[in-house]
Amino acid sequence: MAQDETLSQEETAALHQLAHRLGLWTGLDFQRGGQIMALARYVRGRAARSGGASVPSYVGSLCHPDDPEVLRLVNAVTVGHTWFYRDGQQLEDIARIFRDDIPPSRTIHVWVAGCATGEDAYTLAMLAAREGRQAVVLGTDINSEVLEHARQGSYGAFSARELGGGLERFLIATPGPCYRPVPHVARMVHFQRHNLMDTPIPSASGAGWDLILCRNVLIYFQAGLVPAALERLGSALATEGWLVLGSAEVLDEVSASLAVEPLGSHYALRRARVRPSTPRPVHTPPRPAVPAAPTEKGNPKLARAARLLATSEVEPALKLYEEVLRAEPLCVEARLWLGLAHHLTGDAVSAVRALRGALVLEPALWPAAYYLAVSYEKLGLRAEAQREYQRLLEMMGRDAPLSRENSPLGDLSLWKHEIGGICRRRLEELSKRGGGHG
Repeated sequence: MAQDETLSQEETAALHQLAHRLGLWTGLDFQRGGQIMALARYVRGRAARSGGASVPSYVGSLCHPDDPEVLRLVNAVTVGHTWFYRDGQQLEDIARIFRDDIPPSRTIHVWVAGCATGEDAYTLAMLAAREGRQAVVLGTDINSEVLEHARQGSYGAFSARELGGGLERFLIATPGPCYRPVPHVARMVHFQRHNLMDTPIPSASGAGWDLILCRNVLIYFQAGLVPAALERLGSALATEGWLVLGSAEVLDEVSASLAVEPLGSHYALRRARVRPSTPRPVHTPPRPAVPAAPTEKGNPKLARAARLLATSEVEPALKLYEEVLRAEPLCVEARLWLGLAHHLTGDAVSAVRALRGALVLEPALWPAAYYLAVSYEKLGLRAEAQREYQRLLEMMGRDAPLSRENSPLGDLSLWKHEIGGICRRRLEELSKRGGGHG
């Protein structure tokens, strides 16, 4: 990335050094998108609170992956977004593995790598319970903050909005409204911090994991580090165990210890019983295209992008929204959902740019105000976040002028109440900490 005009040469060099160092420690690609500028804002804020240190000196102090400051930084810049029953068709394919591939007398051992706030881990436990199976499910993530959320096991209506497959009976509604997994499901699941660059976690059985779910995590890795990460995950599988990635992830090469096998209408990796002699290149077919129906806006790309974003296929959705905007620069919906896509990739700078543009074109667009506030907080801009949360509360009485067909979040009215509660809590917390930056 070219040097930003607000950064000195010394700061730019230090930040690129930090991005390289973080990449070696975590595997994540901190050079992509607007991550360098997101790092810049975060590091400047932390340096100012560390006795007024300069950016280069603060970066120089970050010399170990387990340094509390490094862990805080990783928490700030990694993505933690998921929900129950995400990509339900793929999950039903996994349920068939539970039902047909694993002897009914045996406990199923599952590892959800990159579990974020934990909904995937609980969903797999629910699927096992639905099939009458006992399971041990481990959820791991590099972000310790999202793991705390996962351990609490309390979720809002937004996280449960797509729950299906008869799994509704495994959630208990509590005041809030909040939802908790029923006790016998919750007892199957536990969480632990883990870095995918480290040695894999062994299963409790000692025989390896029957299933490792690692969806849309490796898309954030540096490309050259992905094969080794797959090799590590594959080594932790039981013989003929399954490694399931996101249904739209495409692999250029797989480890010699893994075979590519069909899983429903898509493909997954399976621990080979006999190791082939050499790795082989493979190109897995992309997710089958769903015919796009005409929308209220008359642009089928918006509906297609919404379907991609709803199943966490963020990168292809982002490209589609950019294509729409090149043809229709004043398309409000494309700017809004492009902002959400950037937010999900961790590129808060680009998210702010897109969301502000959406609000200029349509000031009543409360979802844009919400994600703009969240992005400002990610960048350490508390005063700006407070302003957007306040604006959001003032516009909550109005309907967002959006077509449901183009919304990757479904019917927005279903979670407006929850968002209002979040805004009030965030305003209270930000007010206690004081306005301004950092």
